[in-house]
Amino acid sequence: MGEKKSWREIDRQRDGQRGGGRRDSEERNRERAQQQHSSAYNQYKNDLSKLFDGAGAPEYLQKMTGQNDETSRSRLALLGAIQRSTNPRELNNAVTAYREKFEGWPLDESLIVKLLECSNEAVQAEALALLREFMEINPLSNKQSIKLRLEQISLMGDDDDLIDEAEELLDELR
Repeated sequence: MGEKKSWREIDRQRDGQRGGGRRDSEERNRERAQQQHSSAYNQYKNDLSKLFDGAGAPEYLQKMTGQNDETSRSRLALLGAIQRSTNPRELNNAVTAYREKFEGWPLDESLIVKLLECSNEAVQAEALALLREFMEINPLSNKQSIKLRLEQISLMGDDDDLIDEAEELLDELR
């Protein structure tokens, strides 16, 4: 008989026989990549939040948008104020401030939802036109909240054309 092996040698031998060393390293690499992606994504989201808060954008975001002048920063700050509004007065004030400075709206679903919440029927009409344009090129991710808002417009609106448009869009979403 041979010499008796220590527990350490037995464990080493067992680990070597598993053959999972390569798989374990691949798994570790995948986990590491996910962590890096997650932290990079979180940093990107934080940078976007700062941008919408009017604090300015990091250089890489300025390059991505191709706009780093004062007008762009002002536009983004006003759009951020619309997105952050928590009551009808704030929303109406932010929308009015944006409309005084700029024409047209970006084609963004979350912005469209906010504009549909506005009490100004002219803004609602613009939002309905934007929604129709958006639906032609993109699937809706916020379908339920948009349906609810369209139902509110169709029930509580004063403008018959606005009500008809809201009901037509509602039919398309059903």
